[in-house]
Amino acid sequence: MKKNMNDANYISAYIDGKWRCNESDYFSLSRPQDNRIAGRRFGNARIQDLTDALAAARTGQARWQHTPIMERGKALTRAAAFIRNEAGKIVQELHTEAGKPLGESEAEVATAAEFLDTFAHWAQWGAHGALRHAKGRVLTEKRPRGIAALITPWNYPISNPCQKLGAALIAGNAVIWRPSGLTPACSVALARAFEHADIPPGVFNFFLEKGDTLSKRLIESTEIQAVSFTGSTRVGLQIAAAATARGAAVQCEMGGKNAAIVMPDADIQHAAERIAFGAFSFAGQKCTALSRVLVHRDIIDAFHDALDRARAPYQCVSAQQINANCAPLITRAQHRKLLTTISTLNLRGLKIAQGGEAPSPQELAHGNYIEPTVLAADDTHDRVWTEELFGPVLLSAPFTHLSNAVESVNHNPYGLAAAIFTDSSKSIQFAIDHLDVGVLKINEATPGLDPYSPAGGWKQSGLGPNELTEDGVEFFSRKKAIYLG
Repeated sequence: MKKNMNDANYISAYIDGKWRCNESDYFSLSRPQDNRIAGRRFGNARIQDLTDALAAARTGQARWQHTPIMERGKALTRAAAFIRNEAGKIVQELHTEAGKPLGESEAEVATAAEFLDTFAHWAQWGAHGALRHAKGRVLTEKRPRGIAALITPWNYPISNPCQKLGAALIAGNAVIWRPSGLTPACSVALARAFEHADIPPGVFNFFLEKGDTLSKRLIESTEIQAVSFTGSTRVGLQIAAAATARGAAVQCEMGGKNAAIVMPDADIQHAAERIAFGAFSFAGQKCTALSRVLVHRDIIDAFHDALDRARAPYQCVSAQQINANCAPLITRAQHRKLLTTISTLNLRGLKIAQGGEAPSPQELAHGNYIEPTVLAADDTHDRVWTEELFGPVLLSAPFTHLSNAVESVNHNPYGLAAAIFTDSSKSIQFAIDHLDVGVLKINEATPGLDPYSPAGGWKQSGLGPNELTEDGVEFFSRKKAIYLG
């Protein structure tokens, strides 16, 4: 196909090194900034596409696993270079389709390239190992699992796939990637990076669909040896049950109800600014976004005053400010649902301290915007403290003792991320020792991952090995111990 894939309509898949279209069964999406504007049309992949992808991956993986690891790394480096060269176009696609502010879109695209570069150097980290024992030496070899299924979300449609693709491909697996149907243009833009990376046909495959029919078939296929998923806890547990029932390896990053603790010795202005970023940037649509804050009683009024000032950059006051920090929710349905939830919580007795409505300018009425909202919710055992809202809503409650705040944070089915703001080394150590989360930030907001650090949630926020670093690669690998007498 000679078309420019950035602009072509009806794209449905990239399989065995070739693009595919489906003009008879397609979908299109309205823009979250203005629901009156429709986006491009994308085809739904067919059952035959999945069958062909599995066959292509089987052939491609047989070749790719024998490709020297340094050559695999060079392919990832080429994909990263393509992303950087096309960054302007990819950023605009991400901003337009997902509604992500330009600054955050630029950061995500840069992070995606960095993820691939990091995994490209896996050979230098040590793909093999040796251990001496009483009777000789034991060599450890790492072999690919085979064909990996990757299922990724819409809120990080460029960087999240790269942290999975980089790990799977450097380990020698072939991949079948199923991105979210809410950001198909972003997925096509990223797929082009792997098209131009000189990877053998069949090693990288992806398909689009509006529903989940093919996704379920993919997970249930006996040819899939590993599944890596990012999304809701409900779907993640379903995927895990289906995949593990037949012995496939599973890695899931799932929901979160992330919290921050603000101690009385904290820099209040700094804490307010970072918490506002964590809760309201990209309208709170991040796995690691802050949705709860516990503030010491002695400073709660001062903190709320500072938070009111700090949330101002995320308010949607005009069309001109949209490109800066204000972001819409991804769909009109989620917009309506969250406004209804805020109203219901208010009727239940939760005070709307700040925000709580759609913005007033008429020019924004057709977008999925909600003002950054702070709800005073003193009862930390209320079910709203355990429900993931996925929007610009922050629950606030006072505490007296750090131990009580930590107990409130942990009284939750999720354990993805948390933060503490304090100048006390004793308080920091207490948080490190007692907070049940996979990621803990000190005097910083919870969003943001370092490519050289492991990432994963505890409890219902994560299942299986962490992502990134050697953890990510080892998930997609099998180890063989070789004893030398």
